[in-house]
Amino acid sequence: MRFLKLIRGAAGAGVGAVANAFEPQADPEIYGIDYDSRRVRPGFLFVAMRGETSDGNRFIDSAITNGAVAVVSDSESLPREGIAWARVEHGRRALASLSARFYSSPADRLHITGITGTNGKTTTAFLLESILNAAGRSTILIGTIEYHVAGEVYGAPHTTPEPLDLQRLFAGGVHRGAAEAVMEVSSHALAQERTYGLAFDVAVFTNLTQDHLDYHRDFESYFAAKRRLFEGVGAPPPRAAAINAEDEYGRRLLAAQIDPQQRIAYGVGAGEVRASALDLGRDGVRFRLDTPAGTVQMESLLLGRVNVQNILAATAAALARGCQLDEISEGVRRLQRVPGRFERV
Repeated sequence: MRFLKLIRGAAGAGVGAVANAFEPQADPEIYGIDYDSRRVRPGFLFVAMRGETSDGNRFIDSAITNGAVAVVSDSESLPREGIAWARVEHGRRALASLSARFYSSPADRLHITGITGTNGKTTTAFLLESILNAAGRSTILIGTIEYHVAGEVYGAPHTTPEPLDLQRLFAGGVHRGAAEAVMEVSSHALAQERTYGLAFDVAVFTNLTQDHLDYHRDFESYFAAKRRLFEGVGAPPPRAAAINAEDEYGRRLLAAQIDPQQRIAYGVGAGEVRASALDLGRDGVRFRLDTPAGTVQMESLLLGRVNVQNILAATAAALARGCQLDEISEGVRRLQRVPGRFERV
């Protein structure tokens, strides 16, 4: 794709992400995008953006040395001679828009479920992926432990990747037939707008406990970051929300003026999706699952009451995605373990 077509298209799709484009001396073909100058190759566009601890604008010349033919910068850096150039107000938003444009907007062909909260995100994501697979749907999973792309497993450098890496994963999954994506969405990612422009279909809130206060400073700031998933970050709010009714901050979310059309409250003893007759054994958990869609007996190899909560969170999200109770119970039964999460030794 040509540089001018790329940035003009991204400006339209990215809610004004590209603020001021300079007409370059040349309009080069762009063969790749990166925000890390060390990964730039000949023919690449380098997105130079300010981060939390470093400024990518310091590495523009390094990227050009490595072969960058175009630069998009969120600083007042002077354009380099012979290099196509655009200045933007917000680097990460521009990266999100440009990446989506470059990969032909794969997220538009996915139903994305985002899961946020202090505890339970990873297990809930694995459970929901297993349920969707039991329902015959091909999936992408993005989370703390690993990434799954339509059956392929990759290492996970970040819980929630940067927009470029997200779009690349989405594009690979769509190419392999994936129609659903399940993502852990960290508070850091929400505060830093790594999910800018992503339209989530379902958002899940697990809980809020003490963590990451070195970054967010206080609980209210931490909660405000989590809440952004339900408000939309550069995109409309999710269509549906699954929220833990047994958590103090979950109850605040349920009572808040947020826009999801459908809200599903869950909890062991509260909400529309709940558990009763719990049997917490050494070989797993058993309980009766009560939902607006009916009642079913649940069995899982996962251990402890905390995993009953995670199963309820995944169930609420699966119901929002149109899964049937037999598909939910089968998906939960199939998941034997979550790597590194309360595994048997």
